[in-house]
Amino acid sequence: MTESEYYSYRMLSFTEFIDLYKIQYETQHKGKMPKARLFELTLPWLAATEEFMLSAKSKVIVHCLHQIVDGEEPILSIAWPLVHTFDNSAIKKSASSKHHITSLTSFYSSVAEPIFFTSSVKEDLQQLFSYIAQEHQWHSMQLGAFEEGIVAQALVEYFPYQRIFSKTDNVYQTGNSNYASYYQQRPSQLRNPF
Repeated sequence: MTESEYYSYRMLSFTEFIDLYKIQYETQHKGKMPKARLFELTLPWLAATEEFMLSAKSKVIVHCLHQIVDGEEPILSIAWPLVHTFDNSAIKKSASSKHHITSLTSFYSSVAEPIFFTSSVKEDLQQLFSYIAQEHQWHSMQLGAFEEGIVAQALVEYFPYQRIFSKTDNVYQTGNSNYASYYQQRPSQLRNPF
């Protein structure tokens, strides 16, 4: 038996995903949806982002990885809503359109991550990447922003060609008694944006 026989892959629209799995997950887990690390990663918030913030050329597809255990019903392991955008506006000699895949990020923050229904395992994420790569050809895939962890590790190991477009750090300051001490501690590039 090969590794892929333990998994199945399914693509759903975001609306289909919410309709099908909200009922299934709520009945299995006593009315609770999967816990998100941040509120802006919850399904209601991402649904609002899809409804109000995406262009007409964009479509959210939820890439689902199911685990199959000894003939039982498939168990949803990972669901990753990704935005697929087709750019047909480029008039060139070739008739092909450019397909871009990006993370569905909240309009409130740029953090993105898949929804884990079971414990997160790097190999499961890599299996999901394999299915996505088999099913879709893309001109560009821009995933993130991720905090250090299993998602970032799985991406680095699975995709051999990658480029980090941006890396940011948050600056926290404590023990400030007045504005002058606060201003003095700020890095120079952050002093002028007020």
